[in-house]
Amino acid sequence: MSPRPDDAGSRRFVTLPPTLESSRCAREHVTRFVAEQHLDGARDDLRIIVSELVANAVMHGRAPIALTLAQHDGTVRVEVTDGAADLDAVHLREIDSPTVGGRGLRILSALADAWGIAATAHGKSVWATYVVASAQHE
Repeated sequence: MSPRPDDAGSRRFVTLPPTLESSRCAREHVTRFVAEQHLDGARDDLRIIVSELVANAVMHGRAPIALTLAQHDGTVRVEVTDGAADLDAVHLREIDSPTVGGRGLRILSALADAWGIAATAHGKSVWATYVVASAQHE
């Protein structure tokens, strides 16, 4: 299954297969979106945010997985939906936890201006907003 982008101006929607390769594919969509929207200063942070959200959906969620990127007035909203409805599964892990992995939401929390989770008709959505640096100083 290959990703299907649905570009609409300052919005990009793509479905992703439930494979580890999806994070790479999602980063490529971010790179194109950032270039189209002239948000080059936000590229690296947005690529990391998207990588973490998509990796979590692949590892802990269920198909279908979709990525939506939208930009409005200098704020980029990233949303990853998946077919697993368990909202309690999305939480910050203790930094000193002895388990390997599980720090992605802490990275997300450090980079994003806000983030959260919401139930959807077919699963859940994990979203983040990122204010582009040039918009912060206007």
